[in-house]
Amino acid sequence: MSSPSLKLDDKSKNPNERLDSPPSKKEKTEVNSSNKDAPNTTKEDSPKKSDPSHDDKKSEHNQDKGEDTKENVEEEKKEETKQDDKDEKQDDKGIPAKEAKKPDPSNPQGIVDMETFGQILEMDEDENDRDFSSGIVYNFYEQAFETFKELDTALKEEDMHTLHTKGHFLKGSSAALGLIKLKQSCEKIQVFGKLQDPKTQKEISKDEALKQVNEALTSAKDEYSEAEGWLKAFYGDSDDSGDLLSTTKKPYRQMMLSNSISIFDFRLYLFACQAKILGDLLGNIEQVATQSLEFINSFGQTIVSHSKDLKMNFLQYWKFTSSMSVIQQCDKWFTEEQKVNDIARARVFSQVKAQLYELAISQLKELGVAFGIIPNKYPFIRHLPNTKRDKRIPQTSNDQLKWALEQPKEFDKLFVQLCSSGARYYREVGKYKEAWSLDLFVAGLNMERKNFESSLRFFQLLNESEARPSGSSTKVYALLGQVISHSNMNVEKDVKWATAAVDLLKTWSKLDENDSEYTKDLLDQTGNWKGFEWLLHELKSYTDTKGEPLSIPLEHIFKVSFMSARPKVHFKDDEDGSALDVSVDNFLPCGITANHVKFTFQSLKDERVIDYSSDNVVLNKGNNLLNTFCLSPANGTFVLAKVVVAFGIVFEEIIPESMRRQRCFLNIPFDVRALDVQLQRPNDVNIDTSGQVKLKIKSERASIDHAKIRLTSPDISFKFDNSKLVDNGSSNIDHDDKSITVHNLHSCEWHTIDIPYESSDIYSSLVHIHVDYSTLGKARQFEKIVEYTIELPLSLEVKHTQTSDMIITSADIQANSRSNVRINDIKLQPDNRAEEFDEFVLAASEKSSFGFAISNENENDLSLMVKYSTIENVHEMVHSAISSQNLSQHVEWITEYIVGHHSWDHCSGHEYRMVDDKVLEKKVNGLAFMDEERCTLKDAIITTIEKLPSQEVVTQRWSTCTLPIKLPRADVITTACISLTNNEKMLRIGEATSITMKLSTKGEIEGPLRYELETPLDEWLVSGKVRGEYNHIEGLEIKVSLLPIKMGLLNLPEVIIYKDDRRICTFIENKRKVEVIPKISPEQTFTVDLPRRELIDWARERERSGKLLQSSHVRVESTAP
Repeated sequence: MSSPSLKLDDKSKNPNERLDSPPSKKEKTEVNSSNKDAPNTTKEDSPKKSDPSHDDKKSEHNQDKGEDTKENVEEEKKEETKQDDKDEKQDDKGIPAKEAKKPDPSNPQGIVDMETFGQILEMDEDENDRDFSSGIVYNFYEQAFETFKELDTALKEEDMHTLHTKGHFLKGSSAALGLIKLKQSCEKIQVFGKLQDPKTQKEISKDEALKQVNEALTSAKDEYSEAEGWLKAFYGDSDDSGDLLSTTKKPYRQMMLSNSISIFDFRLYLFACQAKILGDLLGNIEQVATQSLEFINSFGQTIVSHSKDLKMNFLQYWKFTSSMSVIQQCDKWFTEEQKVNDIARARVFSQVKAQLYELAISQLKELGVAFGIIPNKYPFIRHLPNTKRDKRIPQTSNDQLKWALEQPKEFDKLFVQLCSSGARYYREVGKYKEAWSLDLFVAGLNMERKNFESSLRFFQLLNESEARPSGSSTKVYALLGQVISHSNMNVEKDVKWATAAVDLLKTWSKLDENDSEYTKDLLDQTGNWKGFEWLLHELKSYTDTKGEPLSIPLEHIFKVSFMSARPKVHFKDDEDGSALDVSVDNFLPCGITANHVKFTFQSLKDERVIDYSSDNVVLNKGNNLLNTFCLSPANGTFVLAKVVVAFGIVFEEIIPESMRRQRCFLNIPFDVRALDVQLQRPNDVNIDTSGQVKLKIKSERASIDHAKIRLTSPDISFKFDNSKLVDNGSSNIDHDDKSITVHNLHSCEWHTIDIPYESSDIYSSLVHIHVDYSTLGKARQFEKIVEYTIELPLSLEVKHTQTSDMIITSADIQANSRSNVRINDIKLQPDNRAEEFDEFVLAASEKSSFGFAISNENENDLSLMVKYSTIENVHEMVHSAISSQNLSQHVEWITEYIVGHHSWDHCSGHEYRMVDDKVLEKKVNGLAFMDEERCTLKDAIITTIEKLPSQEVVTQRWSTCTLPIKLPRADVITTACISLTNNEKMLRIGEATSITMKLSTKGEIEGPLRYELETPLDEWLVSGKVRGEYNHIEGLEIKVSLLPIKMGLLNLPEVIIYKDDRRICTFIENKRKVEVIPKISPEQTFTVDLPRRELIDWARERERSGKLLQSSHVRVESTAP
């Protein structure tokens, strides 16, 4: 093949044009035409000169339209015949280019006399570098080219002398190389040029001679082409198969000296020289490989602009051969020792080497498609137009490539080898994504060849690899390949198959519009694909077989939306629960029938969750409107937490907590006709017994066949076994240690159950109420979480002091820290006295004390009863409601709003707080700017209002708190009287005084008693008989001296009575204190304790409002903080 015509310095030249000679007039015309067309000529849109596929496009187009008639077939055959005629035209040397089979360089029989040719080969110094002999051969090419031109001219001008001399010249050149046939034809031309017959040597006419010369010249050209083909096959120096880095593949020196080198050969020679210096002499092999890659790509663009002057697929042949030759040559230069000693350079070389392999693979793919060996589809080719298979023999002098293009098995072997090598070198340098792409080619080829076992193994590894590219179409193909390969092997589906199938659905749903269109074409091109309906059915069968649901993220597959961000629910007349309209968009390429679609909502106030669902739903491709229903009669504010679409496999979406309000904010009003459950504290509480809660249950809409009630709390242990139904009627209960079941609950009636419990010492606890009940033949659930207050609003503490004739009982009543308590009455029971009691109020944590005198003759145990009611602190409730929302700056105005803008309505025995929504909306919008903050403020206001007691209810509801009192009973009582002898009211420190102590004892006792005077050592020094025995019948009177050693208000010593180490109850009659002052002092000092400022302000405020009440009872002592 001749060298292609290429540009040099922006001037197009003939491929065999010498560098110093101007083109002929004919050549100028061809060159100018080439230059005119070159800028607009591309690989895709310019028809190649010998490419029949270009001329076949019309017939192919007609076939696509269904016009494949006999006339079309005949027209196609004519076009092929025309194309064959074109292929028979002469090349740029005037020699016919025949589609002959490539000569075998090992079989020169009939073409070359190897004895003669061998003598020339012996002149080469190196068999691997036949520089000398190749120079002679290439000189012969040039001589033959010029001689054939002169012979053509002489034949045309009937110049017999020139025919004789030039025939003789070409005969000698041919004989020197041993070209047997060509020598004989040239000898005939020589003899006919002398007007002689070669056989008889007789003279012939000129006309006869010219006729014979014409025949001999035609034969000589054919024989030259045959000989040239054998010589080029022997030297392996065709332009599409030569070594890119070789400086000796052609006799470049002789060609330049003879000024016969083409621009194509000149540029290749210059680059080969640069590469030899850089790689072989300087050792920069990795730089040679890099520059070679750049040269192949850039020079390839130049070749593309002249593609119409080249044979079919020349560019692919040349790029493939050049890439592989660079790899082979650089491997020779870059020894293993150099790679070990210089890892950085070896890494660069491996990366460029992988890129060269990838370049060769791309050319091989294009050739494979052109010759119909591999299909024109993904992953092999994406940008080539659909063309018919090239049925001609590959026109390349690269034996390996030609053999691969003629034998599909050899093509597969070469393709896999190159992909594996390229992937290996990419992995060496950490380019895993590029390696993944090359492995994908191998997997795709195995699937195309129906080697499903191998393709499955490859696709599984590719899909499990972390290097998998993010490109959607690439992922779809890899996953599709695994699913198809698995389905064609008729083996049981495993986890890997299911994972790939799920990943395929997720990847498909994320495709944008462009990728979606392309990937649809990909599905159409992929054989054995049964569709997404089949895939979903197989996934469902897989989950049914495994017995485990397969969960898939809902995102991108289904899109859920509501009528608004705050949709409204609808109540039904005949059953509990609420309905909600939902829109579901199905992005799958097919419709499905879901077992159920469920939307889970989370309460904003507690941990309650409710489900809106719809069963057996047909979700067509596109938009679907669903009507869902919640069987739970819940009310309050809820946000969307989870979405589930299930039909064997489960598509689910869990909404992040921060996004739930934005997705859907559901405000469900209270349904007065639905089931309701309340927990209340008993009105009468006995402190000495275990706790008890009243559970009240009622349904307004319909009777309930049975209701199973469970109460759970982290701090309360309910004793269901001891539960009692208060108002029996026709209802009855069953209970066990975990629940209560109530039967025959009539509508519109409250049913009350007393449930005892034990709890820890805390103020309150959350109680989860769960009711499973049946009404109208449907099973339903009711859930409610309430805060049950365990601690009583007030606490009672009793102390007793016994005298000789009575018991003094003191009672401390204190409100807890969270409650304001109104006290209606305090009395001991049983007590028949009818005394009036003035109500008073105890603020949170405030305490009041009361005293009662009880005769020792009273032998019955008593109880202390307090009648009270609570007064809610609105300010504290508001602060508690919004404290967790960082909105404490709104407490004051919310408190004012609640006090001034709430009203009550009474309906069906319930009390409902009615709020003016317009007033509330206006108020909130004026004080809050963010939507989330407005929602929080509204919730805080509504929550607080719901907890407030009614101020409009006339009847005051009083509760009682009873504390059993066990009075102390003493068999022996000693009365002690200790007094100052001189009855001083004030003593000076350090001055002694005396006390008189009189003891008398009542009761039955035997033997003497022992007494002991007890005095703090840091207050008094005592002198006298401070301990001893006495006869309880006679009594005792003694005097003891005291010396005060501490100033201030001091207690006099106390006396303790013992009987056999057992302490006897002792009553001090005149217990008093004495003031001790300095020994010498001109004046008396004293201290007055003033109450706190806050307490004074509190008392004055209640005095002005008339809330400061005084008790008519005689109080022994009354204190306030």
